[in-house]
Amino acid sequence: MKTGNAQNELRVCFIAYVDILGYRERIQKCKNDYSALKRELDDFKLKILDHQILLIHSIEASGGMISFFSDSVIIHIPIPSDTPESFDDGRPYICSPIEDLAMYQFDLAIKNIFIRGGASVNYGYLDNSIAFGPGLIDAVECEEAADYPRICLTEWAMSPIRDYIDNQWPGDERIIKFVICGEDGKFFINYLYTIVDYIEETCDSIPDDGKEYPLYRNVPDAIDLMRKHKNNIETNLEKEKETGPKIKNKFIWLANYHNYFCKRHFKDLNDLIISNYHENFYSISSKE
Repeated sequence: MKTGNAQNELRVCFIAYVDILGYRERIQKCKNDYSALKRELDDFKLKILDHQILLIHSIEASGGMISFFSDSVIIHIPIPSDTPESFDDGRPYICSPIEDLAMYQFDLAIKNIFIRGGASVNYGYLDNSIAFGPGLIDAVECEEAADYPRICLTEWAMSPIRDYIDNQWPGDERIIKFVICGEDGKFFINYLYTIVDYIEETCDSIPDDGKEYPLYRNVPDAIDLMRKHKNNIETNLEKEKETGPKIKNKFIWLANYHNYFCKRHFKDLNDLIISNYHENFYSISSKE
């Protein structure tokens, strides 16, 4: 299924490719039993459909197209410029979909659905019949190399992002929050920062003299969501006999990421920490 406006020429685009962790296993465990497959499909639709619709609306608002197939999503946003082969300033067309993907990833993680992906900025073309260009190849290769449930960014994507940060373009303070670097040197979308945005937006309507500090104490449902994120990771860590060590390693990575984030943004809520996993695993991309 493709949505959005068809692109009329090859040009520089923001392109992301994302798929769902464990999708094949969910189908295979049904052993071709119709009733089991139907239950799995209904559960999947219940958990994911509303978030797909939100993502569609956000991407289309940025002038892009989005395509869903099987367990995968392609996001394709042409970056306006004077000529198709040139690239000037693509901040809204790079930064906005990164935040949209962060929200999508966070919402699915709360539903115990974890995703992996890659994103690039390169030449691309997408219409209702053709997906073409090095940007899509970059994004697919980046997804395959991401290893863990994260959406990594290629060097082609990081180059303009670094430029925005280094030159303090308006909006650079936002992208700093949503892009971080792993111990392995790969940059990826900091999807948990979505909850900080939610807390700050909620607290905007509270007079300063009525706010508790830290701000998250004013938003108990945000803390509940982080507890849900923690519980989902712990549940998956306990399934090693069912999933095997390869899948467990992905959730060990998530436990480290979760702890890193909570130590940084929920400092006095020790019950959010997943025991026995270290938290000093990431460095912020720049400035922080």
